[in-house]
Amino acid sequence: PQSLVHDFNVLKNYFSYIKEGGIVIITLCPFSSLVSQYSKQQNLKYYTFLHPATILGFDEVEREKALRIKQNPIREMPWLCIKRTLKEFLKHIIHKPYPKCDMEKSAITFLEGWKKLFAIVDLDAPLSDKLRMEQENRTQILSDLIDFCLERELKPVLVIPPVHPLLAKKLTKKCRENYIYSFVRKANSQNVPFLDFMDDAGFQRDEFFSNAYFMSKKGAKAFTEQVLKKMSVI
Repeated sequence: PQSLVHDFNVLKNYFSYIKEGGIVIITLCPFSSLVSQYSKQQNLKYYTFLHPATILGFDEVEREKALRIKQNPIREMPWLCIKRTLKEFLKHIIHKPYPKCDMEKSAITFLEGWKKLFAIVDLDAPLSDKLRMEQENRTQILSDLIDFCLERELKPVLVIPPVHPLLAKKLTKKCRENYIYSFVRKANSQNVPFLDFMDDAGFQRDEFFSNAYFMSKKGAKAFTEQVLKKMSVI
């Protein structure tokens, strides 16, 4: 997982590598407008490529740990390295097809997980005071991110990827207005391009998804190509 705050910090560190007029794709999730809590383990990777001043809750002990793992992962995490190596080896010699995902069950699992994560009882109900404050915070961050790009002659594009139709159906119009569209309207005062693929007719088949939310390799490749075409890159 990666929040908009992390996105912005990555861009701040690396925008100078993007040529003038370059496109910056800002990918949004259904609940990018809310605040997620990230564990130390999830934040560990940022110590290896971000400036310390841009790392949330910077901890020198964690930085040293991350650098040790990067420099010598076998010494620092031997069992994990062995497990992953064996898994990759077996995957190449045993061509076992992936079991077919129950998309309806997967869609319900994701929805219930999001509701629990953000303490939401009813996705169609008005936002609580706490969630409204979180959304105001994230609105400012997305707005600042867009302005940051424009001030440097970059071209920001907001993109929402497709989800499986069974999940899209459960994300009702009211839910999307609460957590996505009102958020984007308020943050996007500069009116940069907004590509919403959530219900895109070209991505309705099961083969494009590994579960109700994540795209398969085939789906991701087709989606990437479609985004680049929309932006006249290819």
